[in-house]
Amino acid sequence: YGGVAQSNVYRARWNPAEVHILAASARDRGLTFYDQRRPQPLRRLVLASRANAIAWNPRDPMSILCGCEDHQAVLFDVRKLSKPTMLFRDHLAPIVDLCFAPTGLEFVSASTDKTIRIFRTRGDGVGRSRDVYHTQRMQALTAVRFTPDAAYIISASDDANIRIWKSDASAPSTGPLHPAQREALRYRKALLSKYKHMPDVRNIVKHRHLPKLIKKLKQKNLIQQDKKRRKIDNTIRHTKNNNENTKRLTIGARERAVIKEQE
Repeated sequence: YGGVAQSNVYRARWNPAEVHILAASARDRGLTFYDQRRPQPLRRLVLASRANAIAWNPRDPMSILCGCEDHQAVLFDVRKLSKPTMLFRDHLAPIVDLCFAPTGLEFVSASTDKTIRIFRTRGDGVGRSRDVYHTQRMQALTAVRFTPDAAYIISASDDANIRIWKSDASAPSTGPLHPAQREALRYRKALLSKYKHMPDVRNIVKHRHLPKLIKKLKQKNLIQQDKKRRKIDNTIRHTKNNNENTKRLTIGARERAVIKEQE
């Protein structure tokens, strides 16, 4: 399939259910869908930021996820590509790889900010990471995958190491559990579920220890976002005519993720 992407193709993934459907992302910020039975592409999106990684939801073949250069993951429904279904934010550097859990309810992302983050695709806290993994010596991530049982995450990084993480950090170690241990785990989860609305409990559950570099990058990112918001407000306030550029500033973040859609 040539003549559509104007530059190098970064990723290509087959749909897990419709085996003839292929999605490919290119350096020109294009996301193109192909049908093996047709010589021409089905549809093409021009994104606001380049997609470094793409992944299909194994349980929802209509959903495709893009990990972008602007530090966020964008979820699309292929039936309506003009507007993303959800934006997932928390990374502080470009996302380089993505992988859905076999259940399709979560996905893991790897970034050059030296962290691995796990996101829920639905339920409480959607759009923000439920957990973040990092180590002192781990460098920029290059790849990440769920194991078939979704119990572990395997990551590869620039420091020439492959690491294995538990997908649930508080889960017990492998092996059979004594009935008393299982009952204790069930009781702890019941307590968290019962008192999760309390501010102190909510803060404890959400708190994660992060390295100084990530904290500094997060503070810098917040300052940049605040400057960008003030610039947009000033531009709209001091513009007499509502031209196309001004109208684009007023739309939401999800609409800004897509520049245009081509049939």
